[in-house]
Amino acid sequence: MKYRFIALLLLVVTFANAQKGAQKDIDTFIQKTLKAFPEVPGISIAVVQGNRPLFVKGYGYADREKDIKSEKSTPFYIASTTKSFMSMLSVILEQEGKLDLDTPLTTYKPFKYLKNKSVFEQITITDLLNHTSGIENGFLTFRDAYTGDKSADIMSMLLEEVTELKEDGKVYEYDNLGYNILDVLLQKELNLDWRELLDEKLFTPLGMKRTTAYISEGERKNWKMAWPYMSYKQGETPRAPLMKDDSMMQAAGGLICSAEDAANWLLFNINSGKLKGKQIYPASLVDRTHKTLSTYDREGQIFHDKGYGLGWINAKFKDKDIVYHFGGYTGFFSHISFMPSEKIGIAVFANESFFGDNVSNLIATYVYDYLTNLVPAEGYDKGLEQLRAMVARLHGGFARDTENRAKREWKLDLPMKAYTGKYYNKHMGTIQVVLEEGKPKVSLGRLNSVAEPFTRDNSMRVMLIPLRGEPLMFKPSGNQVNEVVYKGQSFTRIDP
Repeated sequence: MKYRFIALLLLVVTFANAQKGAQKDIDTFIQKTLKAFPEVPGISIAVVQGNRPLFVKGYGYADREKDIKSEKSTPFYIASTTKSFMSMLSVILEQEGKLDLDTPLTTYKPFKYLKNKSVFEQITITDLLNHTSGIENGFLTFRDAYTGDKSADIMSMLLEEVTELKEDGKVYEYDNLGYNILDVLLQKELNLDWRELLDEKLFTPLGMKRTTAYISEGERKNWKMAWPYMSYKQGETPRAPLMKDDSMMQAAGGLICSAEDAANWLLFNINSGKLKGKQIYPASLVDRTHKTLSTYDREGQIFHDKGYGLGWINAKFKDKDIVYHFGGYTGFFSHISFMPSEKIGIAVFANESFFGDNVSNLIATYVYDYLTNLVPAEGYDKGLEQLRAMVARLHGGFARDTENRAKREWKLDLPMKAYTGKYYNKHMGTIQVVLEEGKPKVSLGRLNSVAEPFTRDNSMRVMLIPLRGEPLMFKPSGNQVNEVVYKGQSFTRIDP
């Protein structure tokens, strides 16, 4: 008995020392990486192994201007990694008898009452969740993710009037539309809100105390949330000009989450629904979301994709199976992944989107290599050098583009004031052009941009979506302008 106790004690001590060693080495690598890329304001990381967290920590700044540090409790916007939560919610609702994931959408409101419901007759919720619906509707996804100008009635109208079948049919093609449509279905058929459902069915049972679909909740509770940055200029990392609010949080990408909470989410998935010794949901439900439903083959930044399940991508990391999802939006990048065979999971959140994905994924690569005993004697220093060179090229390209644009002159037939006003498109909303200190400022819902000269007559270049330059093409008639074209859509003047 005495010898067994001693052996057990030695095992515990050995494990604790190994854990401390891993924590130290991971911390050292992250600090080295962030020192090489000071443009990245902050990250937060969670590493789990088996049934417990191994390493959870924040680095740098959540908000540089206010000198707020990034902590393990800091909520970051996690974009499309929201999809795995929505898919888990869907199988829970099916278990409760509220949904059938494999019945046609026309079983539900509003689809069964649409005039063009034939478009939806062969589509199921499963198709929506694994990106094989075979339909497209860019207007709906644009409003949901960017302008925030939406309501259940507007979304139903867009479903009715502009949803189209793709030429290729029901083949895998990743987009946000399926999850946006699920949001409409939940509202119209069940009078339920996906945001409230996630809190009730997942965040509360999993003890995720700083995860929500409401930016306003974080503000109300005075959470020190991460703010977005974009390091597109050499030596500068300004705040991103676009920050999510409640109106722009969508079912395809609409959560803020802390590293601490992400650790619980990873443990829940790695252990098939069990967390801290308690089976939260049946293993069959959780495992179902991980299984491949749509197969494809694509080489990514660090993983080799093999297929998509319900809100998760199935892939390979070297010779190991990986289940993961990334998320990206202006000023943010999120990485959530796990290795089922080794029961290792990693979440890395960054509040920089110009190359924050590269930095986050390099850190994740190191952690997986380290914990599976694949750390090479050399290679990471070279990886850092290659990434530094890539960033220099990106900065150089942006600087040259900025310099070339600065040489452009306005090519307007009428005085600038003639182009100001409000222009309306039923499917996209209202574009407004005003003069501020002599410069044209353009807005569309929550998006806004100071316009600059473009290369064509009666045009302006705008970046309503940051770093995505697009033209506004005005159509003068006599001494006034009654129409503007944006993204191929005509907007008609509506003000006097």
